[in-house]
Amino acid sequence: FNDYLAKPINQGKLEKMLLEKLPQELLEEYKSDNEDNTVTKIRTDDDINVNELPQIAGIDWQFAMVHFNEEKLMMQTLENIYYGLESQADRLDELEQNELFEDYRILVHGIKGITAMVGMTAISGVAAVLEKLAGNSETEKVHVMNSWLTEEMRSMKKRLDDIFAKEIKGKEIEDSNIILA
Repeated sequence: FNDYLAKPINQGKLEKMLLEKLPQELLEEYKSDNEDNTVTKIRTDDDINVNELPQIAGIDWQFAMVHFNEEKLMMQTLENIYYGLESQADRLDELEQNELFEDYRILVHGIKGITAMVGMTAISGVAAVLEKLAGNSETEKVHVMNSWLTEEMRSMKKRLDDIFAKEIKGKEIEDSNIILA
């Protein structure tokens, strides 16, 4: 079939598209472990209780929950991002200062997608703008806007400290491939 889904991928939309596009002979009916053998329903926005989630400036939980079928997976993803925020901000600063704008564009593209998934919409939006600016070689604008992005990433890490800072110190992720995978 010939179709597409915009990133970040919404699991519900992907499942719906696959069910619509795949031939019936490739589909199997799923039977749950419930007593009545019914298929467990897919979570909808009506099922989300964002009031139970920690309120963090700069995170839109409604937006984040669109991309995850369960809160636990979302929080694990957010924790992985948390451990890489500072090192990724440092790397962006390094690439910007050394004017390595193609590498900068690639890194900021990954940051755009992963932060959008977990509801960091402001960070993701600025990353999207910076990706376009770097791709268009608008280097002066990249120099001006990069400091806002990296400061916001570091600030977000501090806001997340209360949730994720544990007895394990120094868990900072150095390899950008880990958070961008």
